[in-house]
Amino acid sequence: MSEKLYMKIYRELKGKLASGEYKKGDKLPTECELVEQYGVSRVTAIRAMKLLEEEGAIRRIPRIGSIACDRVGADEAVNPENIQSGSGKSLLVVLPISTDDVPMLLSSIQRAAAERGYIIIMMDSHRDTLLEREILRDALNMDISGVVCYPLDDGYRNLAHFANIKKAGIPIVTVDKRVGYPALDIPFVTTDNRAAMRHLTEWLIAQGHSRIACCCASLGQYNERERFYGCLEALTENNIDFDPELFCELFAMQDFSYEMTDEIIVAAVDRFLNRLIKLPEPPTALMCICDVMAFTVRQRALALGINVPEQLSLTGFDNLRLSGMLDVPLTTMAQNFAEMGRRAVEIIDSINSGIKFEPNCYLDAELIVRKSVVDLKHSHE
Repeated sequence: MSEKLYMKIYRELKGKLASGEYKKGDKLPTECELVEQYGVSRVTAIRAMKLLEEEGAIRRIPRIGSIACDRVGADEAVNPENIQSGSGKSLLVVLPISTDDVPMLLSSIQRAAAERGYIIIMMDSHRDTLLEREILRDALNMDISGVVCYPLDDGYRNLAHFANIKKAGIPIVTVDKRVGYPALDIPFVTTDNRAAMRHLTEWLIAQGHSRIACCCASLGQYNERERFYGCLEALTENNIDFDPELFCELFAMQDFSYEMTDEIIVAAVDRFLNRLIKLPEPPTALMCICDVMAFTVRQRALALGINVPEQLSLTGFDNLRLSGMLDVPLTTMAQNFAEMGRRAVEIIDSINSGIKFEPNCYLDAELIVRKSVVDLKHSHE
């Protein structure tokens, strides 16, 4: 069997460290330079460098690069048969690290994996669907016991690569979003977004609000679509007509991208807010599909002279840490990211152990009431 490419890179760099070609404090080639030199993917280069870092041969310093540490002997090189530790179980975790809800999710995955004897190979998709595709493709050649992936979208861009992992017999579970459901039959753990948004809308109605606006980034995203449907269901069940003037999809599916600049997003939010305040009967509440959008709306409302919550009550979804630290703390729905990560690892372990499991897991969200919503029923008492 031919040597895997990441091991080839690892051994050659280890040999140069052992011979003194790279001395302590020297900077090693960057991942991009290794990609060009060896004709491999960035994921392969990252894995080779990660092996060197794990054994203390190099230090990887953000914005500086990989630096050689103390000289080590070539005979100390890792045996490819023993890379996966004594348990022989590795779990590939693919996450967009810069996403606000990921730290809590990753922490719970790490704890659950350690409890079950897995070690983590963490890959950052950098909110880039092309990089996510590269990672998924390379996963087919990794010695792993499963994949936990936080998809960047519902999977339509990388659907074939999720399917290939499934076909290869590698256990895979997605968190936060479903991918290719039900056709691909890939297990998932996500929040019951529709039920959560329905609960939040019903709570707003109980506070006396009936002119309720809703803002999302793109209904092409499954979670956003489900949250919108939850809002719509609650309005309908309470005999409140849906007014399309109060709804805004900032970007069509084909236009939406994680790479959008702040300027583009701010401009879209400004257009919507300006439209709302010019209506003959403006809304008394605005439901944002996520906390990050609510943060932007709060900032732009302030700039446009719209008082929150006196003129416009505001809600979010996620309960990110910052939501409780705003000048007007945000009412929101808290997703259970800790349980999401734990369940994902549990599903992978059940597949590997041949134990029956529930493949499709919907988690409840919790209403967190803060000061961004006015109680209209009692505000004039």
